Amino acid sequence: MTAGSVDLVLAVGNLLLQDDAVGLRLLEMLPREDGVDYIDGGTQGLALLPYLDGRRSIVVLDAIKLGAAPGTVHVIKEFASRRATTAHESNAMELLATARMLGYECGEVTVVGIEPARIATGIGLSPEVEAALPQAVARTIVLCRPRRPSPFPDPHHPIPPNVPQLLHRPAGPPDLDPLRRRV
Repeated sequence: MTAGSVDLVLAVGNLLLQDDAVGLRLLEMLPREDGVDYIDGGTQGLALLPYLDGRRSIVVLDAIKLGAAPGTVHVIKEFASRRATTAHESNAMELLATARMLGYECGEVTVVGIEPARIATGIGLSPEVEAALPQAVARTIVLCRPRRPSPFPDPHHPIPPNVPQLLHRPAGPPDLDPLRRRV
């Protein structure tokens, strides 16, 4: 996924299950970019299908339990092509698989998530997850920020013929009068 191609940020999770709410909290903290839709999907499941159609790329914000230390920030690219490793991933992957089976065009999917410390009945994030929020927000911003044109040429195109001459000028005082010809 190239930076700035994201057109949907979808947060999922349950506010009543402690760290499961991290996706919703991340969504609240994100600055908004033009051309990107931000959706609090909560626990809506299949009701989210229409929002996925016609997207170039999607960022899903969620709690992701992969066995790392609580508070670890995960960025999983090519999310739709992976096998589920947790029940949480399975729900998001089932949603995406259902969308594709029904003919929805979902584009690329990347998940930005934080390893939960506790997913149990309760309100509020654990201290480990709370401390990881700024890093997860920063990673998401990089994915969503519009691309700026690069000042460097495309590495797949040949160097224009005048560039080597510009790079290998003989050392000496600069010619301050561009209209004066050297003799």
